[in-house]
Amino acid sequence: MGSFAGKLAQLSLKKNENCECGKEETAEHVLLECPLWNDELETPKQRVVEEEKLSPPTKAVLLQPNVLEYLNIYAKTVCKLK
Repeated sequence: MGSFAGKLAQLSLKKNENCECGKEETAEHVLLECPLWNDELETPKQRVVEEEKLSPPTKAVLLQPNVLEYLNIYAKTVCKLK
C-alpha cells in the first residue's frame, strides 16, 4: 500500500510523509492503526448496533469490547494477502 502523506509530499502539498500521530502515513496505518481515528471507528460501530434490522445476538457480538481489535486483525491479514 502506498503512503498517503508520501504522495502529498511529492506533490508539495505536505511537508513530510508522517501522519499527525508521528508514524508513517500509509493506507493501512490510517484505516487500521492510527490512534487519531479511534473516534471515527467507534461511530460506524454504534450505527451498526443501532440498526433495527440486526438480531439481538448479532448486536451482542458487535458490542463485545474487543470486536474492533479483532476486525482490525482480520483487515490487516486481508491487506497482507493482497
